[in-house]
Amino acid sequence: CAGRATRTGSNPGAARGGCAGPRCACRLAYRLAIGMCVAWADRVARNISRLDVYCRACELVRAVYGLADLLRPDERFGLQSQLRRAVVSISANIAEGASRSSPRDYLRFLGIAQGSAAEVMHLLELIRNNALVPVLNLERCQNDCSVVINGLQKLQSTVRAWARQHPSPPRRRR
Repeated sequence: CAGRATRTGSNPGAARGGCAGPRCACRLAYRLAIGMCVAWADRVARNISRLDVYCRACELVRAVYGLADLLRPDERFGLQSQLRRAVVSISANIAEGASRSSPRDYLRFLGIAQGSAAEVMHLLELIRNNALVPVLNLERCQNDCSVVINGLQKLQSTVRAWARQHPSPPRRRR
């Protein structure tokens, strides 16, 4: 925000790490608890179900589970199992990262979720190349997966921008 405290001390609220304005949203962002931003943890953890990429990842789980049921029985412990674990990992890592206390940790889990989404995309390509399921069902899952990958990239850039605007203070050395 425009009233955010600067590190130079030009703002009267800078000494305590907050804004001078009584209604400024940044005031909460600079409260510290064990070197972390309390507003970050509160804002993200409560709104996980409102994240579009999280909802789309949950929809992808349902679509991929339906697709995995169409695989041959001999793929049950191979491709089917790996595909299901990878797709569940996407939404699980988004949720776990959102519960973390810092943007850095959240970004790390979003990166893991993006890797799992890339793994799902690769497994879907294997299914396509081996013609294991109808193409129509497969294309829907691939399109949904690419939407999730794009959403994860946008969310990562948003979290990075937020972290740049609201830097956490250096940790105290013991």
